[in-house]
Amino acid sequence: MLATPCYHPEVCLNYLASVLWQTPIITGAGHAVRFVFTAGDAVNRQRNWLVHQFLKSDCTHLLFVDSDTSFRGQDIVRMLGADLPVIGCNYPKREYNFAAAQGGTVAELIDSIAKGSVVTFEPPQPAVRGMIPAAYVGTGLLLIQRAVFERIADLGLVPQIRSNDGGAMHRFFSFEVINGDDLGEDYNFCGLCRKAGFQVYYDPAAS
Repeated sequence: MLATPCYHPEVCLNYLASVLWQTPIITGAGHAVRFVFTAGDAVNRQRNWLVHQFLKSDCTHLLFVDSDTSFRGQDIVRMLGADLPVIGCNYPKREYNFAAAQGGTVAELIDSIAKGSVVTFEPPQPAVRGMIPAAYVGTGLLLIQRAVFERIADLGLVPQIRSNDGGAMHRFFSFEVINGDDLGEDYNFCGLCRKAGFQVYYDPAAS
């Protein structure tokens, strides 16, 4: 299932082009693709609702793709073939380094976005089927196996909250302060994965 949270009820052109032109590569490799979308200002709640929809389906993997993110079909096929619990991709953080760009041009300010990346690395470990172990990865493009959510829920690591359909859903994604760090919903989810016994990986070949 390809799941996309949107701040507004719209997506970027690069995302749309990927859905139209890259999805056939995934289905051509023998993987069925189902789509689910939501819109709103609380991205963590959107992600929880998307997971709720995923767990009600018979899909085996959840692929988060943000509405401003492009992807290549061959990357997704390779990530699926690696058969690992959580696989992300490396891309620039969505933040500006205002101090570094002080007095610079608009182009230099925009370029400062790429000074940080969403992958936080662990001490070097051997790659597993081409995937590199990581401490944290972002959710802009993130592939997660069903068993990850099921084990986190079964272990009682996350509470249940009300869902938009009147039922209950688990709060897999939330903003938390841990060890003095204000963690976003993506990094906090990676911490939950480790608590549940899952290693997080990133695909160095994905772009």
